[in-house]
Amino acid sequence: MHMKPVGHKFVEAGLAGKKFTDKAPDMPLGKLNYTITEDGSWKFDFESKEDTGDTVIAYADFENGYRAAADINYDYVKAVEEGKFKIEGSFEDAMKVGLMMSDIVKAFAKAIRDAEKKFSVELPKY
Repeated sequence: MHMKPVGHKFVEAGLAGKKFTDKAPDMPLGKLNYTITEDGSWKFDFESKEDTGDTVIAYADFENGYRAAADINYDYVKAVEEGKFKIEGSFEDAMKVGLMMSDIVKAFAKAIRDAEKKFSVELPKY
């Protein structure tokens, strides 16, 4: 499964080839491993049982992780200050991705609509 929201921007930001893991204790499967490929698309790994990312973003709960990707008004600075998520590994890479969140949220919104159609479900909206 690949997501290509704004691939060229990820390449220009120096994120091509970078590996990430997002995780939360109540997250489906416990974690989500993904790599930003050389063309800037995202390749998701749903099989690995281990954290495979060089940068791990650990959320206090799934709600905060989901909102980070789905809510354009999510306050990341406040969330870090409140301990709602922490970054292990490359803080610089995590911040580069964070600066691109408005583009990621737009792509995530499309992925949610596609998943809702495919699986006949309704997911939370912000």
